[in-house]
Amino acid sequence: MKITIAGGDQRMNTVAEKFGELGYVCERIGFDESNVENALKNTSAVIFPIPYCKGNNLNAPLSNSDISLEKIFSLVGKDTLLLGGGLPETEENRIDYAKNEGFLLQNARITAEGAISVAMNSLNTTLCGSNAVILGYGRIGGCLTDMLRSLGVHVSVMARRSISRLQAEMSGARSAGFEEIEASFSEADVIFNTVPTPIADEKVISALNPKALFIDLASLPGGLTKVAEEFLGERYIRALGLPGKYAPETAGRVIFETVFEILRERGALV
Repeated sequence: MKITIAGGDQRMNTVAEKFGELGYVCERIGFDESNVENALKNTSAVIFPIPYCKGNNLNAPLSNSDISLEKIFSLVGKDTLLLGGGLPETEENRIDYAKNEGFLLQNARITAEGAISVAMNSLNTTLCGSNAVILGYGRIGGCLTDMLRSLGVHVSVMARRSISRLQAEMSGARSAGFEEIEASFSEADVIFNTVPTPIADEKVISALNPKALFIDLASLPGGLTKVAEEFLGERYIRALGLPGKYAPETAGRVIFETVFEILRERGALV
């Protein structure tokens, strides 16, 4: 059976290696000058990265040339499974593996660990004994809460939903609604944002102590207004794509495990 890995960074190299270890023929597109037509000929599945595209082209940061997605799609048949992060499921053979709950949970854990690493490398003090505020209590917020508390951090969670605040309290954190954001910020040494919309402006940010960091984990536009970002200057850290930057091998293994299970469930593995 032949698998084609299309684009991506070191994570996708790990995916290719894992398939190879199991004895599958594995071709790659977007890592060197390999022939696209040959790589896609008679392939059973094409595995794209996260995100799968960059404009109309394959997301292939390790390639020296653009590779048209239209060309890739035109070279595969309806029986070839296409799996990619954010891939529109407009046809039966197209699967967005980034929606898989197991994938999301494991990615959240890697992101949380990476965020803590960013904080440790950026603060002039230890995290143990510090005060951290987490904005939002989804998968990443939950992982962050547990990890930070295990390091001796005093954690406060801010969330809109009462059930989220209750869950945070059951994990041992303090909780509050966003109407109390200024009071929470005044005590914080580090803030981790997971909410992908501006929820804090310059007035709110001015309540921070002069050494506090704001680490933004949310997708654009992030949790601050542009003015608030400029107000913080170097104390504002936009930390996107942490799985691929912090632990590409682990993140690649998570992608592999996810797509392998999807292919197995589809009966595509021989």
